[in-house]
Amino acid sequence: MNCPHCGSSDLRTVPTPDGPHYAKLECVPCDRWVRWLSAPLRSWRDLELPEPRPFGMAAGLVGSPKQVQFAESVRGGLMNRVRACGLEYARLVGAMSRIADAGWWIANHQRPLNQISWPRDWPARVLETVQ
Repeated sequence: MNCPHCGSSDLRTVPTPDGPHYAKLECVPCDRWVRWLSAPLRSWRDLELPEPRPFGMAAGLVGSPKQVQFAESVRGGLMNRVRACGLEYARLVGAMSRIADAGWWIANHQRPLNQISWPRDWPARVLETVQ
């Protein structure tokens, strides 16, 4: 990849721990932003998952009224897809019940399970995917 501004291939990765992105790619010679970078993919099994909420007590969703309405309609479907993977995934379903961000449910509702991006505030602040 080259810088779209100056054409240089001398690029650096700058972590962004406090923002919504994992890291950004910058050009060294012209010191300009090139693109946002995705987090490295790791297995959810490596996480210390948050304790599940009591059965039937999913977290209240946070977002605009339309986001919350749509997220409520897709949350059960995504959790059922994970449940269908077997008992090994029961721990993950329990942890998913703690995710309150309506935008997260909307962004992930149609993704294949191995491409789901996990919330950044989970342990190690790493975006994880089911493998």
